[in-house]
Amino acid sequence: MTESVAKSAPPRHRLYFWLMDASLVGIVIFIASVIFESATGKEAFGLAAPMSGIVGLLLLVLILVIPLLLIVLKPLRDEYADMLWRRTVGPLVVLMAMTPLLYFASIWLFYAISTDPTTLSGLDWLYEEQSGFESVSAAWAIFNMVFVVIFQFLRWRDSR
Repeated sequence: MTESVAKSAPPRHRLYFWLMDASLVGIVIFIASVIFESATGKEAFGLAAPMSGIVGLLLLVLILVIPLLLIVLKPLRDEYADMLWRRTVGPLVVLMAMTPLLYFASIWLFYAISTDPTTLSGLDWLYEEQSGFESVSAAWAIFNMVFVVIFQFLRWRDSR
């Protein structure tokens, strides 16, 4: 969306891109918090209890709710956003279809190559049993994050 088009576009069309930008910021903060937690062992950047809950709720909205609305609500999209949406869905479908195959193939390959049993214990999280709620929630969040990242990448590439 060029600068002149952005100023003349209806507010709902500008809102689509603003929400997409906000969702990308939420994804970056979420990934940073996961890295921070892995490195330090402290959750939510070490924030106190009420603040960590607020940040967590905000991240849930930015990662789960907003992308869902952006995917589903076609009236928010203009022609350019709709074209980007369609271009995003193609790679997303391929990636989601390939994920289980890549997941199982990488585990099998690692087991086939590795001879040290102590290195295999580091992969316990890959085949850890999860509840249906955890699995569906993780898949939903990952799907939304990948959608936003691909959409924003295509938007960035078009602006170049």
